[in-house]
Amino acid sequence: MCIIEFASRLFVSVQSASEPFNKKEAIHPMAGHILFLVHRLNTALEQQVRARMSERFGLTTTQALVLNFMLQQGGEPVCAVDLHRHLGTSKAALSAALKDLHQQGFLTVTSCPGDDRKKQIRPTDKAAALQRQIQEQMAGLEQQACRGLTPGQADAVKLCMEQMLRNLGGPAEDRSSRDGRKIQC
Repeated sequence: MCIIEFASRLFVSVQSASEPFNKKEAIHPMAGHILFLVHRLNTALEQQVRARMSERFGLTTTQALVLNFMLQQGGEPVCAVDLHRHLGTSKAALSAALKDLHQQGFLTVTSCPGDDRKKQIRPTDKAAALQRQIQEQMAGLEQQACRGLTPGQADAVKLCMEQMLRNLGGPAEDRSSRDGRKIQC
């Protein structure tokens, strides 16, 4: 099943549901299906990001996501804990990505004033030089994944995924649509 079919089914199920899914009720007929589709979507996205970033910049998926996030912060320092919370990657994978990015000259790492255990991480000029290209690749992949969806459907998919993340205790972005409206999943 393709990403568009997943998004369309999710959107239709959100529109047609009269009440939120409740685990206390009988087993939902789609039980496990959404999780499977999310897994497949994640795998497809990982493969696409890996191919685009490795081929163009020599970066792993985690490295590309770290750099993209860091560059969006406008050069402000970020702590590894903040990156871990935002990206949801394991601490080990994040540590390896930060080490490699530092060794490749994409990041600077300095001690926090007053606490040598914490490190401030900033993108270098080398990373900033790639900002537009990295963001174009990420935007292109998102456009490819959302091809065939209306802006409203894309917003609904985003908000539903954020709600699912909150349900599972993970971080979620803000709950507004592209035009600032608050949308409920």
